[in-house]
Amino acid sequence: MEMSGYQNNYDRFHVLVIGDSYFLAQPKDVQIFLKEGGKMTLEEMVKRAQNYRDAHDMNGNEEFVRDKFKSSKENKNNKHSVE
Repeated sequence: MEMSGYQNNYDRFHVLVIGDSYFLAQPKDVQIFLKEGGKMTLEEMVKRAQNYRDAHDMNGNEEFVRDKFKSSKENKNNKHSVE
């Protein structure tokens, strides 16, 4: 009996870690949307995040593209600046 309680706690902890990792891997807009939804299961979180991404035509690399563009723009500005 005691072992089943331990396993249950481990399973819950495992789901929390996976849920937090999934949440942190989302773009900021999706994170805000998920927070607005309140507490939800991992399955609900994945479904809501995917629905948000579909509705906003997001492919998953938006932050990478935005950061790359920002970095590229900063590099161009630094080349033209006089020291």
